Amino acid sequence: MDPNVKSALIGLHEHLNLETMVGLAQTKGYQVDSCSTPERMRELTGSDLYRMYIMDVNLGHPGSEEVGIALEVYRMIKGRLENKEAKLMIVSATDGAIQKAMGLGIPKEYFKTKDRGIDFLREFFTD
Repeated sequence: MDPNVKSALIGLHEHLNLETMVGLAQTKGYQVDSCSTPERMRELTGSDLYRMYIMDVNLGHPGSEEVGIALEVYRMIKGRLENKEAKLMIVSATDGAIQKAMGLGIPKEYFKTKDRGIDFLREFFTD
């Protein structure tokens, strides 16, 4: 992907949520890559081609508090987040995984709970 275009990387383990978020991003004019495994998320994040990153806090480990991939992605793009070159949204259905990830150093501002549905995404996909 051209780094000058609106681009998003979406990593979710639930297929329906992944399709919904990809579709919404595309309707907002984003070129989207998606994945459902931590390995693929790590690989794609390393390319620095994306302006938006959306992922499950426990990608690849649904229902658990295994948040290692979220911490890896955050650390990989932290400089770009600080420079406003990228946006990050980490989602979870449970507060436990979010609390664990925040305890490991990911700031609260990057988390959203899935119980709000997808309405908050409309705000996220703006420039």
